[in-house]
Amino acid sequence: MADEAGSPGEGRWGGARTELWLSLALIVATIEVYWPVSLHGFLNFDSPDYVTRNFHVLGGLVASEVQWAFTTLFFANWSPLTWLSHMLDVELFGLWAGGHHITSVVLHCANSLLLFFVLRLMTGTIWRSAFVAALFAMHPLHVESVAWVAARKDVLSAFFALLVIGTHTLWTRRPSRGLFVLTHVFFALGLMAKPMLVTLPCVLMLLDYWPLQRLEVRNFLARGREKGLLFGLSMGSCILTLLAQSRSEAIANLSDVSIGLRIGNALIAYAGYLGKTVWPQSLAIFYPLPDAWPLSQIAVAALVVLGLTALAFRMAPFRRYPLVGWLWFVGTLLPVVGLVQVGNQAMADRYTYIPLIGIFIVAAWGSEDLARRISRGTRWVPVFATASLMALATVTSLQLAHWESSEKMFRHTLAVARDSPLARNNLGSALLETGDLEAAIVQFEHAVALDPQNSRALANLGTAQLRSGRPTRALPYYRSAIRAKSDNDIALRGLGAALGALKRNEEAMAAVRRALDLRPDRPAAWALMGKLANASGDPQAAIGYLESALRIDPTSLRTRRDLYSIYRDQGRVNRAVEQLGQILQLAPANFFALSQLAWIHATCADSAHRDGFRALELARRACAGSADPSVICLDITAAALAEIRRFPEAIELTQRAISIGDQKRADELAMRLHVYESGQAYRQH
Repeated sequence: MADEAGSPGEGRWGGARTELWLSLALIVATIEVYWPVSLHGFLNFDSPDYVTRNFHVLGGLVASEVQWAFTTLFFANWSPLTWLSHMLDVELFGLWAGGHHITSVVLHCANSLLLFFVLRLMTGTIWRSAFVAALFAMHPLHVESVAWVAARKDVLSAFFALLVIGTHTLWTRRPSRGLFVLTHVFFALGLMAKPMLVTLPCVLMLLDYWPLQRLEVRNFLARGREKGLLFGLSMGSCILTLLAQSRSEAIANLSDVSIGLRIGNALIAYAGYLGKTVWPQSLAIFYPLPDAWPLSQIAVAALVVLGLTALAFRMAPFRRYPLVGWLWFVGTLLPVVGLVQVGNQAMADRYTYIPLIGIFIVAAWGSEDLARRISRGTRWVPVFATASLMALATVTSLQLAHWESSEKMFRHTLAVARDSPLARNNLGSALLETGDLEAAIVQFEHAVALDPQNSRALANLGTAQLRSGRPTRALPYYRSAIRAKSDNDIALRGLGAALGALKRNEEAMAAVRRALDLRPDRPAAWALMGKLANASGDPQAAIGYLESALRIDPTSLRTRRDLYSIYRDQGRVNRAVEQLGQILQLAPANFFALSQLAWIHATCADSAHRDGFRALELARRACAGSADPSVICLDITAAALAEIRRFPEAIELTQRAISIGDQKRADELAMRLHVYESGQAYRQH
């Protein structure tokens, strides 16, 4: 058939050298376009659950966390390979976001190369295969899967999906047990990265039809039987996914999202993805599902989908690739078009990562077929291809810029997509993190106006009020958040913090205990319990709570600082010094730890802890970045100098500190000046 052979130029320009140069060009172009993402941070949308606040992931590749990865249904899916991928990134890069982004870019490069090689293997063509791979690498709809750390599952699962296609193709050429086993292992690994791959056995059936030319009506059942185990793995993944999503209550009820709305949204999603493929504009991280779609939009979308389906089947006797490409697109999107509605999105760019390969195949083979029908048309194919790729790369670069930060992303989303509580809430959270509290409150209020029962936005409103020093105004927001969603542990913890700020410690601790009953893995709740217990006059219980927080998150400087303060107040100098040392291991330039440790070494009543030279070194490190030393820096340095009996310098620095006019410390400084003038070092009792 005409669509099976390579183009006339394939023989002249084919060969290993051409493949090598095309592969290198593909790698260089992909890295060139996507490299800016290495300077981006983590987004506040899903990334905290996947990485930055997931303390199982932050624990790295240790036995207990690997076990968690294989046993958890967290985030409504069983995807252990994705969790292991994030854990490996933490081992390699810590919380440097650029490293996590680079991993995704590397996987995207690998996927683009694999797609090129797999298509080359199946079709025998180089240039069309390379064009499909380049479209895959450069298309703006794929930015979300590459630039969003929380979408790692897309690039990771695609890697194994393409390996499945490659090993299956090799097996059809030369059957062997090894290739058969590899195909099934790669498929299992792909499902363990993202269960959206459940339709991949159907894709293999399509590829048997074209380009492998081994599927006909007479052997349809035989081809299906040889993939029986793959279909079995798909069925198992479907059951496990439905179980995970049911347990987490992620699947919308029919009373919330009707059958009619689901079908209408599926049709509009298919048409929408096609539209954004051809003209990639107004791309957003979140497209909210409306309460209803206009019937006119549903009708147009249905005409587009059904019309293209009919056209693909009509062309099948003459050109098989349109049917294969179209059914690849439709079939691989089927699990995520909302017939089983998970979440409240209408569609998502990341869902197109694998499905668009089908459309790209139609574009590559179709453009060459069309060119052959036009006089001298084949001469223009390279020009058309190059111009298309350059345009896509430009749009992708522009789209990447929106992913630099949470604030940029959600401002862009609100500009190009319908208003939504999620976008408002996440923009507010980004502003909250930067300290722009009043602007954050405005966004949270917008979110609540759109959805008065939005528990997250209500809780965030409470947090913004609390951070603004208004705990009384925070209380009703936290309580409304809890009424809207009784298991909102963050709102319960916030309620405890607000009550604690109002000195209502018993109520506060009761609220935080409820939060811990719901989520005992939240270190912030244990740390808050520690503060509340200490404020209630029970420092021993406070120590236990704070140590529980550190077992979950040993990197928390704030928790270690609170623990240090309790040990210091109890006179347990060894334990206090230990906490300061831990802080300095985590943050060698931490002013608080350096200054406190310098003070201990300079003034401690226990001579075992005094070391004037060490104190002077720490004091100078603490104050090294200050061109105009503060009273604290002058006071600590003076105490260290006095400990090594350099009294004139200690006196001079203390007099400078007094001259600054810090009334809060005036009496203490005057007293220490008198001590130094008498030729003695100061002792902290």
